[in-house]
Parts: sequence; C-alpha cells; structure tokens
Amino acid sequence: MTESTEQVDAITERAQASDPHLRPLESRPLREVHHGQTGAMWTAVVIELVGFLLGGIAVLLGPNWTLFVIAAAICVIGIGVGIVMQKLGYGIYQKQQES
Repeated sequence: MTESTEQVDAITERAQASDPHLRPLESRPLREVHHGQTGAMWTAVVIELVGFLLGGIAVLLGPNWTLFVIAAAICVIGIGVGIVMQKLGYGIYQKQQES
C-alpha cells in the first residue's frame, strides 16, 4: 500500500513540476485579478448591454434595420466610452499606477 502511495505522489510531483496549473492553489503565486472593478469597465459593459438588448429587440420586431443599426452604433460607442474613461483614470491601469 505504501509503495503505490509513493508512486502516486511521485507522479503527482512530476505533473505539478511540468504544469504549474496543477499545483495546489495555496502554492501558486498570488496575483491581482480585476474583473469589473473599475468605473470604465462597468460603464462600457452597461452601454454594450443596452446596445445588444436594443439590437435583439430590433431583430424580433420585424426586423427593424434602422433600430438595429442604431443598436450597433451604441455598441461601438460603448467601446469608445470605456477607452476614454480608462484614459481619464477610471480604468485598471490607473489603479495599478496609484498602488
């Protein structure tokens, strides 16, 4: 029983050495992950959501191509708003510089 456990441990150690994702979580280096923790991200996502919902409604209503093009324009504007807000300091890169 001990030999098989030792073999399993040896195989596990070799696998963890070759692939860092297989290591236990507590042995991995900590890194900051920012999932939507900035004003720029939230604003851009809300604008994109409105654009997609409006586009979906436009397709269901006929399709209404004028409304669909307006929705697509809203989505493009949402990307621009997110980039501009990030450059104004409401994004992740500005937060990292302050820390």
